[in-house]
Amino acid sequence: MKHEVLIVGAGVAGLSLGRRLRERGLEVAILERARGVGGRCASWTLEGRRVDPGVPMLHGTSALFLDAVSNLPGCTAVLDWPYHLRGSGTPCQPQAYRSRGRRLALAEGVSCFPKQLAAGQAVELETEVRGLRLEGPGFVLQTGRGERRAETVILTTPVEETLALLAGLDGNGWAELRALQQTLRTTFTVPCLTLVAGYPEAPKLDFHLILPGGGSPIHSLIHDSSKRPGTGPGAVLVIQGQPGFSRERMESDEASWSEELLGAAAALLGDWAARPTFRRAHRWRYARLLRGGELAHPALLRWPEGARLGLCGEAFNPAGGVEGAFLSGLELAARLASDAATSVEPAATGEEA
Repeated sequence: MKHEVLIVGAGVAGLSLGRRLRERGLEVAILERARGVGGRCASWTLEGRRVDPGVPMLHGTSALFLDAVSNLPGCTAVLDWPYHLRGSGTPCQPQAYRSRGRRLALAEGVSCFPKQLAAGQAVELETEVRGLRLEGPGFVLQTGRGERRAETVILTTPVEETLALLAGLDGNGWAELRALQQTLRTTFTVPCLTLVAGYPEAPKLDFHLILPGGGSPIHSLIHDSSKRPGTGPGAVLVIQGQPGFSRERMESDEASWSEELLGAAAALLGDWAARPTFRRAHRWRYARLLRGGELAHPALLRWPEGARLGLCGEAFNPAGGVEGAFLSGLELAARLASDAATSVEPAATGEEA
């Protein structure tokens, strides 16, 4: 099966890109290995309670982004959440708390945003892309459901996964591709072990977010239910591990690191926090980009035969986070539509540029 454009990844970057290209009349398919869209902008329902286990809220300074997330049909924006903060730790995205930025949570779940972006698009879920190769005037993607072909392929996957796919193009002697790979090797993502814990009879809590700092294994302790008015008594907490803690225990037994996080939560809140009524753990291997590693723009390579390879995502916009992912998708869509002069044409096979 062949499309004009194949996008790998149905996170915010891939969805914003696909939506804009579709608006311009292009035939686009988005391949996503997970069962749903949005990546870290995920929302779960546990014991009848909505919870955001990844990105807790949306924030930014771009009018384009803020307009997109503030006017989602059927979604209730909780402005300026979280506004009861405790602790001396550093937020994942410090810029979210600066005066010129704006924050908002979504009472129905942060997944409202990617679901809205995905509406009307051709998104193929549970389709893992395992390899990429150049063939003639286009690319062949090897997936768990067979081969897919397109002249234009866009990778929106985490940097580590993008590098693994780009390895399929090695050995061709393209200086520009090698330079891009080298740049990406200096960009790193941060892991995060996360535990969602529910307490139907929790005491009244006076915080929305705790950043313990110091030697705690917890990076962020989020009172998730505080952004969902009218959801009933008790509390649902999202406990996110420090990067170092998460990296060291990523392959450890889930029960072991879950108990460590609960013990640390109890040290902050009281013994009751060690005894949730329900819980669910999750490993975010690529939770977020390490701040300071963002590139200025998406990447676009063009081959003389016509094949085009693009890269976008939070790593390709200075804003970073969900805002950076959204804006990078829009920027790459504009470049693809105009076949921008800034695109790079690699040298012919086996030759140096």
